[in-house]
Amino acid sequence: MEHSAVEIIRRFESLDGERGTWKSHWQDIADHIIPRKATINRTQSHGEKRTEKQFDGTAADAVDELVATLFNSMVSPAQLWFGIKPVGIEESVAVRQWLDESIKDMAAALNQSNFYLQITEALTDLATMGTTGIFSDEQPIGNPEVGPPDKRFKGFNFRTLPTSEYVVDVDHQGLVDSVYRKFEQTARQAIQKWGDDAGKSVREAFQDEKKRHQPFEFIHCLRPREDRNKADMRAIAMPVASIYVAVKDKHIIGESGFKELPVHVARWSLSAGEKYGRSPAMKALPFVKVLNMIVRYGLEALPRALYPPMLVKEGSVIGGTLRLTAGAVNQFDGSIDDKPAELVTQARFDIQAAKEEIYRQRIEIAFGVDQMRLQNDRQMTAEEVIDRRQRRFQALAPMTGRVERELLKPLVERCWLMMYRQLAFGEPPAELEGVDMEITFEGPMARAQTRQGVDAGMDVFRQLAPLGQAYPAIMDNFDADGY
Repeated sequence: MEHSAVEIIRRFESLDGERGTWKSHWQDIADHIIPRKATINRTQSHGEKRTEKQFDGTAADAVDELVATLFNSMVSPAQLWFGIKPVGIEESVAVRQWLDESIKDMAAALNQSNFYLQITEALTDLATMGTTGIFSDEQPIGNPEVGPPDKRFKGFNFRTLPTSEYVVDVDHQGLVDSVYRKFEQTARQAIQKWGDDAGKSVREAFQDEKKRHQPFEFIHCLRPREDRNKADMRAIAMPVASIYVAVKDKHIIGESGFKELPVHVARWSLSAGEKYGRSPAMKALPFVKVLNMIVRYGLEALPRALYPPMLVKEGSVIGGTLRLTAGAVNQFDGSIDDKPAELVTQARFDIQAAKEEIYRQRIEIAFGVDQMRLQNDRQMTAEEVIDRRQRRFQALAPMTGRVERELLKPLVERCWLMMYRQLAFGEPPAELEGVDMEITFEGPMARAQTRQGVDAGMDVFRQLAPLGQAYPAIMDNFDADGY
């Protein structure tokens, strides 16, 4: 047990060392684009101001717009955005009805949980840091009035992990299969969670009233159990090991398991050989820094232009002090040519404004905002609006493929299985026994991608229409009913 605890701590430290340059990059992004997350490489007091390095909000607005577009086009709660279908069998009416009802029940459970709050935060991390991780599990507390507490579904609980808190490891395919999370809890909180198993140091601190709120470090290790006995159905033998370690005592607090990895880690884009993703914010960061500098210099020049320094001949002002308040009277000794004069700074605010606009456009291009906006410079027909909307979704498609594969698909699959195992959907039809399920997506983005095939087919028939009038037999080559 002690050796295992030491091994887990060492593995976390090794993985944390690998991401040292990433943490510096993430801190830079947070400082200039999303200051509320600027605690990657340093700790700050709660409520402390974090906008000292931010002089322009273009990048922050672009992040908000990108996240809102992804949210509404992929996981909007206003409609069913996911589906489930069996693999390898012909769907009967009973199967389809049961699946449709299960999808509706799961959508209702997601609406009642904190999913949509946490997925927004996860998408924000994805657009800025390039990597996001969201933890999914069942609510720990149920309604004691409805059945035995261990035999019913209690609802979902989600938590987006702070970027600074976790490290990842990948399998031979480059997919994340291990997550190590390091976090702090006070002695009081640790005793509430684990009791006497929290470790000797925690117990001693809890017994001392002055040290009861002292923080201690813990590691939560989630990794595959590669040598498990598949016939053993206990939690300690599940496919994914869940191990809590008290860092100070090098002591394993407890070990259990999950049937699926409960932390879903997604990367925006991935370079060969890297574990962490790269984001639009990384592409925009140089432009953000230059824009900040331009705005900063403009702000420094503005007071000099509005309240310029004065040139005064030595000894010409009676009293020695030049008063510049409105209506002030200054007496000076000398000729009219010796009167005080403004020092012309020749600040070129027109050049500054032009440069600002250039870099704001570059930032919006980096985040894809220019492609997401519908241009409304003129009146458009309904057909043009639909066409531009389709093009917007097509432009977003490359950005969302990895999000669906690494984040949404495993998350939906795990949530559905959690409810299925608790019989939250009722008894399934006998035809589904032993049948694998496939997750599909039904949101605006997925429909736009499906529509491309429909539009292509419609174009074929439009081209065939005049040919069919001259050569009616040509239509025999097409199965119109099948289409």
